[in-house]
This record gives sequence, structure tokens and C-alpha cells, in this order.
Amino acid sequence: MIHLRTLVLLLCLPSLCWAGSGCPDGARRKVRHRGKERACVLKDGTLHGPWRRSFRLSRDIGQYDHGVRVGRWRTELFTGERHEFGYAAGKLDGPMRKLDAKGKVMEQGGYRDGKPHGRWRGWWPDRRMRYEGRYDAGARVGRWRHFYADGTLREQARYVAGAEHGPFERRWPGGAPFEAGAFFRGARDGSWRALQANGRKLYTGEWTRGRQVGTWTFYDEAGAPAQRWNPGSVSAPAATP
Repeated sequence: MIHLRTLVLLLCLPSLCWAGSGCPDGARRKVRHRGKERACVLKDGTLHGPWRRSFRLSRDIGQYDHGVRVGRWRTELFTGERHEFGYAAGKLDGPMRKLDAKGKVMEQGGYRDGKPHGRWRGWWPDRRMRYEGRYDAGARVGRWRHFYADGTLREQARYVAGAEHGPFERRWPGGAPFEAGAFFRGARDGSWRALQANGRKLYTGEWTRGRQVGTWTFYDEAGAPAQRWNPGSVSAPAATP
């Protein structure tokens, strides 16, 4: 015997049925774009109330207040993944998170007045940390760290008002040091060096506010000096004797 709920679903035509809540006073339900969009619409055509729209690989669900996005919204991928976020007066606002098909949180953060704000974090499928950092009104601040899929550190940097400022380091897969130096207001500054995965030197050189200066030295696989180069010279790096 067919269950009543199943029978209703089988008989319910997209143009007549909608699982969303009722429309506010003054708005009526309307189906557009061949059933892909279902909305509450005022007489002048302004969206007002629950809304959803299906696309080829996903669908968006939320609500409008006199044409402005408000409240909690979500994007559902047909693969089962989900993106949840919110709006206030038409701007992204409040908590945000992305979930995989099993409901595990893969990314989490927040918005304020349309800009990323507060702590943001991301995870690999096995729940190991992928990245972490903070935003202040859309600008990165403080320490940001990114990780490889095995959980080892890939790189970390410090930010001030959205610009890299202070110590910076990058590592090879497995955790061995790769590149280290510092930034000044978004520009490389001071002494920088890079190491090969085996720990031997790769290069050393100096930066001044984003400009390479002095003599740069590049090393061969054995870690011995192989070439030297002066950024002020128009010639190619010279082989060391």
C-alpha cells in the first residue's frame, strides 16, 4: 500500500506545490523559469518572502524582505555538500560554514556588514586542519597558517590590515623548511633564504621594501654556490668560480 506522503509527492506538480512556508501578507507564490525558481512576489514583482532557485548542479534557498536578502541562506549541491550563510539588509552577515555530503564541517567563518570577519578555519576531509586565521572587516590580521593534507605546516605569515607584515615561512611536504624571510606592509623585506628538501641551501638574498638588492647566491644540489646575481645588473646570473 502506498504511503499517503509518497502519494502526495507523486501527484504534486512543480507548478502547484511548494514545500516552503507561506508567503507574507501582500505577496503570492509564483513559479518561474520552468519551475526552477519558486518565490513569493509582491504585485509590483518585488521578491518578498521565501525563495528558492535550482541550477544545473545546485539550488539556493533563502528569503527576501522587499527585494533585499535577509536571514539564513544555504546553497545545496546535488552531490550532498552544503554552504550555509546569512544576510542582514542585503549584505552577508553572521556565521558561515561549508559541510560535506556527510554533514561534516569543512570550512567555518563569519561575515559582518558584507565582509569576512572573525576567526576562519578550514579542514581536510579527514578533519585535519587545512588553514586558520582571522579577518577584521574583510582584512586578514594576525597569524595565518596553512597545512598540507597530512597535517604538517605548509606556510605561516602574519598580517596587519590585510597586508603581510613580519616573519614568514614556508615548508616542504613533510615539514622540512623551504623558504623564510619577512614582509613589511605587504612587501618582502630583509634577508631571505630557501633550502632544498634535503636541507641544503637553495638561495640567499636581500630585499628592501619589495625590491631585490645586493648579491644573490644560488646553490647546486650539493649545496655549493653555483651562481651569483646582482639585481642591478642587466646580465644573467654568473656561475661561481
